[in-house]
Amino acid sequence: MYFAAKNEAGYDCKVKITPESENIELGEHTLLVDDLSVRSKYGTDLIYAVKSDIKESGIVSLKHFAYNSWLVDQCRKLGGKWDADQKAWIFSSIVGDKVDELDVRWNEKITTVEITAKKDLTAGKDSVEFCGYPIARATGRDSGAHLTDGVSLIQGMITSSGSMKNWNTFVKAGTVFRLKITDVYAFADADDEEWSCVEMSDA
Repeated sequence: MYFAAKNEAGYDCKVKITPESENIELGEHTLLVDDLSVRSKYGTDLIYAVKSDIKESGIVSLKHFAYNSWLVDQCRKLGGKWDADQKAWIFSSIVGDKVDELDVRWNEKITTVEITAKKDLTAGKDSVEFCGYPIARATGRDSGAHLTDGVSLIQGMITSSGSMKNWNTFVKAGTVFRLKITDVYAFADADDEEWSCVEMSDA
């Protein structure tokens, strides 16, 4: 007996009904499985058997709504490994409590903010960031700069600068952006020399 399902690639598959899978509820799940698929010259019958859920197997995972370099650093310090297929960080369950703290801090209470550059900002061969969130990035001296997904330019200018070998991303003083960030960073530090930040109403 099998459950009808779809895998992460969107293909129809079957999940074998076992004691580990019989109580799975309708919805999206991350599971460790044995691949029992039958592959032939006529096609593939995708069949999986659940081993256990991800915590019971000795690992825990973390997904986050947007890339943040500060979060990446914290994940690496906890020994996390990036799983590109799952788009998730994978950790040993021995740091499960710390991963839960990261999940609360980086995935709950998302808010929209408007940030303003207090001065000309540059980033050598990298993105200009706000609280770890990439805002804009150039790819070369003459490439100009491009906004990161989810960031809107309200007014001002972004571009590229520097030399062919040592190019920069450039944001002009007074440039204003809007983006969504986790609520813990809803307001930049009052002493922040680079950015001012105001929380926006989503109504």
